[in-house]
Amino acid sequence: MTELELRQTYVNKMLSWNGLNVADGSHRKIIDIYNNDKPIPNNYKVKYTDAWCATTVSAAAIEVGITDIIPKECSCGRMIAAFQKIGRWEERDDYTPKIGDIIFFDWNDKGVGDAKGWPDHVGVVASINGNNIHTIEGNISKKVGGRDIPVDYKFIRGYGLPDYATKAKSMSPAPTPVTPKTTIIPMKTVIASNSLNIRNKPTTVLSTVTGVLKNGSKIAPLKKENGFVYFEGWCSVNYLK
Repeated sequence: MTELELRQTYVNKMLSWNGLNVADGSHRKIIDIYNNDKPIPNNYKVKYTDAWCATTVSAAAIEVGITDIIPKECSCGRMIAAFQKIGRWEERDDYTPKIGDIIFFDWNDKGVGDAKGWPDHVGVVASINGNNIHTIEGNISKKVGGRDIPVDYKFIRGYGLPDYATKAKSMSPAPTPVTPKTTIIPMKTVIASNSLNIRNKPTTVLSTVTGVLKNGSKIAPLKKENGFVYFEGWCSVNYLK
């Protein structure tokens, strides 16, 4: 498995939980994964009513089998301390992250210098487009969802940087994707009113979303299948011209 494949595997696990929420209790699946993986940090079993952002980051790491590079924790502050202990902490707010990096937020940041306060929230970098970051997070408005923010966003506390490169060398290769028949098609422009999902398969299944394209983005598709085109990922032809 390559470093990029491992990063994407972890992000895909987070994305597969997109929409799980407190209202219907579907978020309990995530908390159960965390609680059932022994030993539990600090011997604290997460309650269904607790904040669960760090729990989500940890549960995805448990599922992928990488808790040695993403410290398992239900506390944002203790997770930062764990990243610092293994030398994988980035303090700079203006750091340009990679997909799979762990992003921490401090909602009390005053916007002067690097934030040093107690972290309030954590998520995962799902995609990068220039200076724009798209995240996937647990417990964002009491559900799994994402947000779009710029690099050097005021409320960024810092980043945990899992050592995907070293870990990938010890893991089995990622499954080889089936390559569809190649068809060269003209340059296309996104005409979605807001943004267009990028997917790892030509399907509308929610768990396949890996990022977004802004309205007006130009792409050069190489493949077409089932009403989708492929460039660096799959997207629907219905929102292209």
